[in-house]
Amino acid sequence: MAVPAHFPLRALLLASLLVAVPLLAAAPPTGASTETASWCLGDVPVPAGLGWGDPPCAGVFAATAVSAGDLHTCVLLSTGNVDCYGGRWFVEAEDYTGGDAVAVSAGGSHTCVLLKSGNVHCYGANWSGQAADYLGGDAVAVSAGGDHTCVLLSTGDVDCYGYNRYGQAEDYTGGDAVAVSAGMYHTCVLLSTGNVGCHGHDEYGQAGAYSAGNAVAVSAGVYHTCVLLSTGDLDCYGFNHHGQAEDYTGGDAVSVSTGWGHTCMLLSTGHVHCYGANMHGQAEGHAGGIAIAVSAGAAHTCVLLITGSVDCYGWTRNGQNGDYVAVIPRVG
Repeated sequence: MAVPAHFPLRALLLASLLVAVPLLAAAPPTGASTETASWCLGDVPVPAGLGWGDPPCAGVFAATAVSAGDLHTCVLLSTGNVDCYGGRWFVEAEDYTGGDAVAVSAGGSHTCVLLKSGNVHCYGANWSGQAADYLGGDAVAVSAGGDHTCVLLSTGDVDCYGYNRYGQAEDYTGGDAVAVSAGMYHTCVLLSTGNVGCHGHDEYGQAGAYSAGNAVAVSAGVYHTCVLLSTGDLDCYGFNHHGQAEDYTGGDAVSVSTGWGHTCMLLSTGHVHCYGANMHGQAEGHAGGIAIAVSAGAAHTCVLLITGSVDCYGWTRNGQNGDYVAVIPRVG
């Protein structure tokens, strides 16, 4: 959901639980590419080869990224603020109004915001230190997992912290990481070689490595992992009780996001295809408008549309599947 160093700050990272995570500086693996669509404030890269061109101005309060967590959803706005909704009682669904956010990741019961300064601000449940801020100034991406957080650094290393019973919060120091995805109890790192290394809980094989050299994105779910390949296919592995770890061989996938028991992918058509657990409708596909990103939460799914709005569906116990509608300025 790997991104070249020259990408604009609000770049859509093709990887992970997070959707559209920006990288300030990182070398892309083979096969990763984007094209830029112009919005009212700044540019938003979208997957290359779709032929969409520039969307209409979506308004000052347009969504540029979305992240679906456990029971909450957070939307990154073109203003540099973050609008969150749903949640429980850990303030994980509080809005961020600092105006300097460039990415957001909604985890189990906490939220992390990547700032322009290269720092990370987190809030919500913090019983294992998962909501601690990162102040090193060299963060280029962040992924909030179940009870841990991982920060991709400009050095190509990954700094993780929080709950570490299974080793999921161990740091990665190989210097060749270009993306990271924190799942429930495991973490996966996309490498500049096009391989994927995972660590943490591996009861179902979800922390297995991918070593074919053609990975361009990775998303770690609860007990399964999916790797996006340069061919446009998906290689998934781990717990497959609901069919969430099935491979996708359509050849037209451009990003992937794994939830608790379902998997969703953005297709080159601008549609979204999902499969797996669907008791709340979270694994339904989406064909209502041109999608540019998708994020699979615990039991809900959110789709970012090229209009700057967000369409969510699935479990709505706490309002986490509410839609976000872009505020379009009045003309005349």
